[in-house]
Amino acid sequence: MRIWRRGAVAAVIILAALAARAEDDPWLRYEAEGARIGALKINVANVFDLSKPDEDYWLGRAADFIHIRTRERVIRELLLFKMGDKVDAPTIHESERLLRALPWVQDATITPMAAGPGSVQAVVWVHDGWSLKGSLKFSSAGGQNIWRVRLHEVNLLGYGKELLLSHEKDTERTTDEFAYGDPLLFGSRWTLSVGYQRLSDGRGRRLQVERPFYELSARWSAGVEAYDTRNVETLYTDDHKIYAFHALQQDVTLFGRWLYHFNQRTAWRVGAELRSMQASYGPLTVLRPGELPAPDLSPRRFRGILGYWGVSQDRYQTFEDIQSVARTEDINLGWDAEIHAGWMGKALGGAADAWYGQFTATKGTRLRGDTLLLFQAQGHGRREREGGRDVLGMAEWSLYNQSLPRQTLAADLQLTAGYRLDPEDTLYIGGFDGLRGYPNHFRTGDRRWLFSAEDRIITPWTLWGLAQVGFVAYADAGAMRLPGGRFTRTYADVGGGLRFGNLKSTFGRVLSLTIAVPLVKEPGMDKFQIVVGNVIRF
Repeated sequence: MRIWRRGAVAAVIILAALAARAEDDPWLRYEAEGARIGALKINVANVFDLSKPDEDYWLGRAADFIHIRTRERVIRELLLFKMGDKVDAPTIHESERLLRALPWVQDATITPMAAGPGSVQAVVWVHDGWSLKGSLKFSSAGGQNIWRVRLHEVNLLGYGKELLLSHEKDTERTTDEFAYGDPLLFGSRWTLSVGYQRLSDGRGRRLQVERPFYELSARWSAGVEAYDTRNVETLYTDDHKIYAFHALQQDVTLFGRWLYHFNQRTAWRVGAELRSMQASYGPLTVLRPGELPAPDLSPRRFRGILGYWGVSQDRYQTFEDIQSVARTEDINLGWDAEIHAGWMGKALGGAADAWYGQFTATKGTRLRGDTLLLFQAQGHGRREREGGRDVLGMAEWSLYNQSLPRQTLAADLQLTAGYRLDPEDTLYIGGFDGLRGYPNHFRTGDRRWLFSAEDRIITPWTLWGLAQVGFVAYADAGAMRLPGGRFTRTYADVGGGLRFGNLKSTFGRVLSLTIAVPLVKEPGMDKFQIVVGNVIRF
């Protein structure tokens, strides 16, 4: 009798919990009733909401007139369910996340409406963002500037196609670029991405045709990826050019992957891939002798068969003002991990035998209702006859706390270590690499640690409905292990200024204008650095 009572109490608790979840999520109630999708309605809202006084002005009306809304057919093809399907709440929410992840969408939700006994209407609400960007971009950090003139459309004629034309000048080179992308190639789940870059010191080409795991329970994925780059690589220290050399890098991967187990919104996957990786270098030009050891410019060619293993969990929760401003952010609190590993040998056309492996992993944790911890790690490396080569690993922890009104306290710790790195994987710290008060390429080496903390304040003020005004104060610290094996002293800076959240465009969702002051100085350094753009991303 006592066991029966305990079981009854447990059942009541479980039913109460399910009822509470269903009340919070009406799709769960329809799923429990066995309802089907009896009707499907798609609403695509324009960029500006002219019913709001602060958006109903000449610019908003002109933008809505010019902008071509996303075609209903495109939204319908992207959904993971169709009319007649039984309601599956996780699939509905996965469709919402898929829509919100589109580069031209500001926000998206799917809500239910009763449609008769055993039936429900799915109402899809999509809020378009401004998808055409004709821009002049300027970023400055570490005493160096990057500027770019770009025409970039990510929702061409409302069909979701991407077209890019760009001219850019950065710290290394000038680049003219063309790119085209299609997320629904010929109306299928296959995707296409092609690009060509004409560089002042070479050229770059890429091709990617892939049928991805477009949903968690998708049975298979396949594709081909190819990259080809010719350019001049430059090695620095203390913001000085030390070595320069021509480099050719070519990578081609043909892969197939399969879902072998799916349970409790967790997908386990395996696969195989053929991969070719090769690089060759031109003569070494010495610009400042004696400051760094000469890089190893031996050519390499590896070809082989790799195995693939991956796991992906659906533990998504929605947040706001974490890495963007005034946007719904879908963050996975479960695991996403991939491992590629296998043998590359002369029998398959390689120049040498080697074991090769690479991995990526991400995980989120909600420590309290107002504190979020995100973890990510990645790495790769080869084991050749003489030992490890180009072994590089990175682990990063990002912490966000929103217990204070209109504020997000953020902190980020990154640890990176390398061993016998290939020249193109040289590590730096400096302006664009985590120390905003210092010059770019300030120190070079094979291991580093970086820590940053920020206080981000979001005000209720907006600029013509285009941008949310905020403030930011930050501090950075870090150190690098030099080629001789010793670590530098700890460098640190503090800074602050304005932080803008882009409310209408799908580009550059957070922009900043700040001043950073180095606390630990070296002879000849500037007293401060002006930092423009989104230099740090966490």
